[in-house]
Amino acid sequence: MVKHAYIGELLAAIFYLAASLRLLRTAYRTRLLQERILGSSFALVGLAYAFYVASDIVPTLGSLMTPLSFFGRIAHAAGMVGIAMFTWQVFRRDVAWAKWLVWGCGSVILVGIGVSIWEGNWDGFSALTSVGYWLVWVGEMTPLVWVGIEGLLGYTRMLRQVKFGFTEPLVANRFLLWCLFGAMQVCAMIVEIPMNIEFETQGVFSTRPDAAMGLFELLTIAIAWLVFFPPAFYRNWINGTAAVAGAAQQD
Repeated sequence: MVKHAYIGELLAAIFYLAASLRLLRTAYRTRLLQERILGSSFALVGLAYAFYVASDIVPTLGSLMTPLSFFGRIAHAAGMVGIAMFTWQVFRRDVAWAKWLVWGCGSVILVGIGVSIWEGNWDGFSALTSVGYWLVWVGEMTPLVWVGIEGLLGYTRMLRQVKFGFTEPLVANRFLLWCLFGAMQVCAMIVEIPMNIEFETQGVFSTRPDAAMGLFELLTIAIAWLVFFPPAFYRNWINGTAAVAGAAQQD
């Protein structure tokens, strides 16, 4: 891959690991399962990105690209199962199909990794010739689509509550951001397909798909930052916009 395109993945590794520490620290204090699940998921995703970029950041690790990519693939897959578990616990805890969807995603990913190993596709880059690749891809894509859908549905519900003063505007906005978080990750998963096809056929990741992947990762980081670490100017902007909208409706 081109070296400058790795900045998105490197920043993603740093952000996810930092966010996971904060979430896990909060979970230790509150003892909330949802925060513990999301913190663990973010830690795994952060480790995955670290494994993916390690061989490019440290040239001496170039010969270890395949095992590092394999470990990154395992960590990322486990992180996606964790994201599915978090969505189940937060949005559909008492719904049977949601529980089975989590188990289904985990099972499809596990089978996909096993098939990939049997096929010799350890690093997970063989999109054209590996059945296991597609099983893992579907198993990881499903939780991200689910995140986007639940975030959008939650935002729609929260808007009605904000209108009548039952919910703070910032709470409703978090649902919208969570929807966008899922959407950006879905876009990254889609870009991954031509990117891996190119690597399988030409042995290289070119600038455009790699840069697109980095862009979606940077957007994801920005959105997640606003969800978990919203700065004062953003909180004031959301609250101010809601206040102006409420005043306009009263007039």
